[in-house]
Amino acid sequence: MTNHPPQWEELQENMQKALGDSFWKDMQNVLPRRIPLIDLFETQSEGFVVIEVPGISKQEDVQLDIKGSKLYIDIHLPYPYPVSKERLHTQERMFGNFKRMITLPFSYEEKSISAHYKNGLLTIRFTKINQNRSIKFQMEE
Repeated sequence: MTNHPPQWEELQENMQKALGDSFWKDMQNVLPRRIPLIDLFETQSEGFVVIEVPGISKQEDVQLDIKGSKLYIDIHLPYPYPVSKERLHTQERMFGNFKRMITLPFSYEEKSISAHYKNGLLTIRFTKINQNRSIKFQMEE
């Protein structure tokens, strides 16, 4: 999980002020975002992965696989417009196929994984397993 120290947030704010919105819009054309945005968080009993994927209309557009602590995400975001991509005056949204792998920072019950899609967000929920245990032993003489 990535937590930015306060100085990073201050740096981001200062860069935004110094460079302005037009710089970041131009940079999107140079360095476009190539993967859907993901939030990963956990409570005491559950872990969550939230994936921003507006435009999904079929369950077949998303493939989720889990192997150990790795979550593999394969998404197809269909192109929704009746004109070609070349005719778009501005394109900031993503379309096409995307693959991503994230490492889950918690252990989970395999049978408890669930996912639902609402308002452009795919939320995957895991029930966590407490892996911390005390080990009792006997002393032999």
